[in-house]
Amino acid sequence: MTTLQDYLIDTAALLHDQSNLFTSAFQLNRFINEARDQVAMDSGCLRVLAAGQAPFGSIAQAGTAVPGGAVPGQPPTSGFQTIPGQEYYPYAFANQYVVRQNAGIRGVGDVCNVAVSWGGAIRPVQNWMPWDELQAYARSYNIGVFSYPFVWSNTGSGENGKIWLWPAPSTVTEMEWDCLCLPKPLYTNDDYEAIPTTYARAVKFWAASLAFEASNREARAQRMQQRYLETGITAAGASERTRTPDFYTDWTSW
Repeated sequence: MTTLQDYLIDTAALLHDQSNLFTSAFQLNRFINEARDQVAMDSGCLRVLAAGQAPFGSIAQAGTAVPGGAVPGQPPTSGFQTIPGQEYYPYAFANQYVVRQNAGIRGVGDVCNVAVSWGGAIRPVQNWMPWDELQAYARSYNIGVFSYPFVWSNTGSGENGKIWLWPAPSTVTEMEWDCLCLPKPLYTNDDYEAIPTTYARAVKFWAASLAFEASNREARAQRMQQRYLETGITAAGASERTRTPDFYTDWTSW
């Protein structure tokens, strides 16, 4: 796991300022945390599932011993659920779940898809609709319309975004959000770094570009940004190895 000290040393080396004469360690720490946010937003490397408890009894939240499943001898916890009559949910609504289940996560920055249980063993992924269309074609009939949601949209940007469900849920039922998250800031070497090492290698380049920009060295800043992009591409290739959907049947043509 990469530590704050690792970032400070590597970034100062790129700046040829190991003694922090031109950029203080405090300011460099701020640049590093800003760069970590940039890496998480650009790469989507902190992809986390905010999961609810399935209505048929099994737990969908990650346990402390068995990832993605129930812990033997431990009762299921309250899950990530809809609120009857509530059509919109801030991204922050999922924060208590993703933060509790994943060390080093600050909160949700974007949502890729939404699934809502329709009761029993059925939890379909919702159809996505642009907000303008949801407003024009769906919410115009929203008065008194309650059921299991089958469409979702989103408004806002970043951590201030909101999820909209239509029709509004008529009952408490479990949800799952596929979330892209942002990391907690690093202030000490004891703070947990959630960004995977393959992507953490790019942090120093963006932090160095910010420091070069602060000192009006634009050419060097641009070079660091180029290195950042090159490292990010390499990290993506190292993380997304070959996947074989099925060795025996070609179900991809279904």
